[in-house]
Amino acid sequence: MFDLKDVEVGKKLGALWEENKLSKRALGLIPPDKWRECYEFLKEYPRADSFLTKWGDQISGKGGSSPPCQSR
Repeated sequence: MFDLKDVEVGKKLGALWEENKLSKRALGLIPPDKWRECYEFLKEYPRADSFLTKWGDQISGKGGSSPPCQSR
């Protein structure tokens, strides 16, 4: 079961993800226990050239690998 804090982080991550025009498919691959880490990463590196953005683009088009926030 999700903690309310996890749900709030998930909502914030989703909004930030959409704001940066990242693949919704890629967002769905991030496990809930990594939402906070990915949210903090995306807040720090919101630009189109961030690793997370590149990973999202790969996932939506070419397959790709684990996002930076999963492999740390």
